[in-house]
Amino acid sequence: LFLAVSALGCQTAAAPAGVRIPLGVYAEFLAYPEIATHLATLAEREATLTVAVPDARIGDAALAALLRAAETEGVEIRLWLVLDRSEGYWPNETNVATYDAAVTRLLAWLATDGLTASTLVFDLEPALGYSEELRGVFSTADLTAITTLLRTHMDATAFAAATSALSATVLRVQAAGLRAECVTYPQVVDDGGDDDVDLDAALDITV
Repeated sequence: LFLAVSALGCQTAAAPAGVRIPLGVYAEFLAYPEIATHLATLAEREATLTVAVPDARIGDAALAALLRAAETEGVEIRLWLVLDRSEGYWPNETNVATYDAAVTRLLAWLATDGLTASTLVFDLEPALGYSEELRGVFSTADLTAITTLLRTHMDATAFAAATSALSATVLRVQAAGLRAECVTYPQVVDDGGDDDVDLDAALDITV
């Protein structure tokens, strides 16, 4: 986090006169109290903080303290909700129901405890186990093995159902007053330009 803020500061210094580059920092592995020690620096640089929230930490007192401190400092907080690693970690075709349940608990906790966040980040990636499979097969540069693995994950009916379910989750987040933000692979964003979602489906990424 500290290095990222310093690097972003360099970008700000290089910006043309009168142009402000929006700054943001992702914090995935730092403890919440440690992140809180950087809030003043983030506020000074008008940087957004996107903080990882494992579903097991929903309701965590340290996370609540971080959210309240960020509000006091005027730092915009975006919540990056992730699941247990055994459940795929990132939301995707295989775990939309589990992710939706976590979103429901998160929204209820924020409302009950009067906590403020601007955004819920949907980090759409293949499940952790599948991601590791992909990394392994791509490292072989064996096109047949790569396409075979991708094809085993292509199920049009299941993919459409999961995409619809995730869309419903997004709408509930927006109805709760939060912005829904999607983070995903650039090639997945590009896939929509050819009138099909074959790559999305092969990667289980339900944009």
